[in-house]
Amino acid sequence: MDMKQLEAFVAVIKYNSFTKAANHIYLSQPTISSHVRSLEKELEVQLIVRTGKDVYPTSSGKELFIQAQNILNIRDEAINRIKGIDSKIKKDISIVASSVPAQYLLPRLIADFQKDYSNVLFHVHQTDSYGVIEELNGPKYDFGITGANIQDMKIEVTPFYKDQLVLIVPATLVGKEKLSVDDLFDFLKEQPFVMREKGSGTRQQIEKMLKAKNIDISDLNIKAYFQDTQSIVSAVSQGMGISFVSENAVIPLNREGKIRMIPLEEESRRQFYLALRKDLLLSPIAQIFFDYLINYRLD
Repeated sequence: MDMKQLEAFVAVIKYNSFTKAANHIYLSQPTISSHVRSLEKELEVQLIVRTGKDVYPTSSGKELFIQAQNILNIRDEAINRIKGIDSKIKKDISIVASSVPAQYLLPRLIADFQKDYSNVLFHVHQTDSYGVIEELNGPKYDFGITGANIQDMKIEVTPFYKDQLVLIVPATLVGKEKLSVDDLFDFLKEQPFVMREKGSGTRQQIEKMLKAKNIDISDLNIKAYFQDTQSIVSAVSQGMGISFVSENAVIPLNREGKIRMIPLEEESRRQFYLALRKDLLLSPIAQIFFDYLINYRLD
């Protein structure tokens, strides 16, 4: 077993394709296939199932993938400690994030990070908070960002950033410049409401706030469910109803007068988390960005 074999194997699993793996590590597809076959022959076990264009790991392949990736990352870390990280070499970081971090936090964070590491290429996939944890149990992503502290034995979560939820209402809705928590829930029952689908960290926080006041979401006059923050904001701006969203998502629209934003009390703040597989060592550049996020202060 050598590094070239492991590199080829990891790339095929990570990019779900022999062709994409070859393009990524600058080898020909026949060479990639040869490395994988020789690795399987040496270990005397099938590692990858090939069915037409689909490629996926066997159970043995899944076990080897984590270990192989860790071996390659240890090698890269050793090289970087001796030679230092070459900022001119193109490197990839793959992140899976729930909607608010993906849409409103990561663009800003990545832009700042790339001032020092301009050749880092980011791949950001958006899903809901439960989807983040599910994806991290696969091979594609280095780490994730989620809006809910979802328990999973294989995943470690680290508090990252506190997000402020605000109530947004159509610009045409008069009055109500600020609401106490007690007034808020009376107001909610009076107005049509636009709700996030299940799996959203925002929805979990809304349900937590309602539960504290002994209110169930069935008490709300819900007119529609949407899967992402942008759709919620658009629905509110069209007069469909009111909703809760991240303050980061609506500051520009509030300034433009397209919606109205009503601040809430402290209990409307919620925590974002960095999520990482416990058995996976990050690549040196992914570890640098991970640490950068932990230490970054947006507010």
